[in-house]
Amino acid sequence: MKSAENKKPAFDRIESVNDLKLAKDFILEEYGLQVDVEISVTGSFKRKAGEYIPANEEIRISRYLLENHPEKVFRTLKHELAHAEVFGRNQISKPHGKEWKSMMMNLGIED
Repeated sequence: MKSAENKKPAFDRIESVNDLKLAKDFILEEYGLQVDVEISVTGSFKRKAGEYIPANEEIRISRYLLENHPEKVFRTLKHELAHAEVFGRNQISKPHGKEWKSMMMNLGIED
């Protein structure tokens, strides 16, 4: 993670659990999200970059992603926080439905 004095932090490379938690707090504040989720890192994912688990109010990020592709972690975190925010608003929404897509656009991700 890089940052400059008097500027917003840049999360272009999240390389630790601490960076991940700082990035989560930044996203929540910057975009006014109202979710309360725990963040953890797991080595059990074979194909997933991350996941949101509503029952545990938890976001899990792939250890492989964190260690090998730190430049992709911030986007993945936004993706999972979008799931958490939409689920918190409407617990019957589709995982990648129009509400989620709209939230992704609000978070600055259009693809």
